[in-house]
Amino acid sequence: MQLLFRDSNLNECHFFKGLLESEGIPCFIKNERACFAIMGYLGPLPELYPELWVLDNEKYQDAKEIVNAYRKQDAAENRSD
Repeated sequence: MQLLFRDSNLNECHFFKGLLESEGIPCFIKNERACFAIMGYLGPLPELYPELWVLDNEKYQDAKEIVNAYRKQDAAENRSD
């Protein structure tokens, strides 16, 4: 199991989890509820942000490439708007 990324936006984690799972890459979101439970008391703590983990080490590189390609495409589309 390897950490793919950490993000303060839980929706981003869920989006990529769904995208990767549709490609046959099983994933897990860690700290899904922890960041919200503690944020009201202590403020945002990056170490408790939701994390997207790839369960199969052999598929980690594929997952990383898919996420990077999507983010690159999304950034290019946002620049052209």
